[in-house]
Amino acid sequence: MKPILFAFCAFALLAPYASAQVYDPETKPLPPLDAAHAVIGAALETMRSGAEVPPKLFQSLRAAGGTVEVQAGQSQPCVLTEKNVKGVKSPLILCSDSLGSKPMDYAVFYISEQVGRMVAADMPECAEKEYMALSLGARSWIEAGGQVMADRPAADRLQEWWKAFGMKAYLAKHAERGQATLAGLMAANLQAQKDAGRSESQLAALRAEQARLKAAQAQAAAFASDESEWLKRWNTFEVK
Repeated sequence: MKPILFAFCAFALLAPYASAQVYDPETKPLPPLDAAHAVIGAALETMRSGAEVPPKLFQSLRAAGGTVEVQAGQSQPCVLTEKNVKGVKSPLILCSDSLGSKPMDYAVFYISEQVGRMVAADMPECAEKEYMALSLGARSWIEAGGQVMADRPAADRLQEWWKAFGMKAYLAKHAERGQATLAGLMAANLQAQKDAGRSESQLAALRAEQARLKAAQAQAAAFASDESEWLKRWNTFEVK
């Protein structure tokens, strides 16, 4: 079999993975960290050159000065944190070295989900925010050619998104479980404003928070509308 050449474009986001590696996967498997870099580099290149959702996420991460790095021994596939270089903070997605044993589309799913969290960073923790990140991960995975998810936990999350087939059903299900929603947070805020004994400064803070919640609700509504159009174009997909 001919050697496989891994060489990625020179975008700053891909810099950690830009060094070419030549190897024969049948006789010379890469060490775990190198394998993870190869899979993640391929995932980022797929996102960069994708059709709809993945390139938008790639550009969002790049515009924010974000980077993707491998963390040996990390239990979660990917987590969103931040890098602080001389006081300048930027998004950082840490990926487990276990991704080196997974297919490229699996890495696309988890990286895209974390970029989704970054995009919704100004939103409070709520079901809408969780759904938006999951939806972006799932849609990127589909566009990257994913057909069978690499492990059960990821497959279960993908199925939950697909079976909801939109934000409304997902929110209803998670609200029943007690998870906060924007509607619930707004209702609680309005009730707090009506409570007796509030000072003017407290009321001002509550009103400012209500304005932020309304902005988050508008963001979620725009997201749901965009996703609805996407689902009309991609609704032949069947979760396995």
